[in-house]
Amino acid sequence: MRRSVALLALGGFVCALAGSVALLAALTSPAAAAPDVGCEYCMVEWLWDKDSIRVQEPGRDAVMTEGSYEAVVHALSLLGRQGWRVVSCAAAGNWLFWTLERPVS
Repeated sequence: MRRSVALLALGGFVCALAGSVALLAALTSPAAAAPDVGCEYCMVEWLWDKDSIRVQEPGRDAVMTEGSYEAVVHALSLLGRQGWRVVSCAAAGNWLFWTLERPVS
């Protein structure tokens, strides 16, 4: 289990780095000045050694729950079905933090 979590954390670091590059490219592109559609953002935080998961959607109170890897996969899958997509992930120590976005009309 610890080996898979370590690999997941490393993947999160790479994901965060790729997300930063994508954000920089988006902010410096001419299209960023006049977007056709706005976005809203959702945050998912997981302290894997404490089995603590927090989901914060816009306009709602944060939802705190307990859960391991399977619960995080389930939460991200449910959010995906609601139109959310992961745009970045950061990891440090026992902590993973995802930012998700979806278009708003």
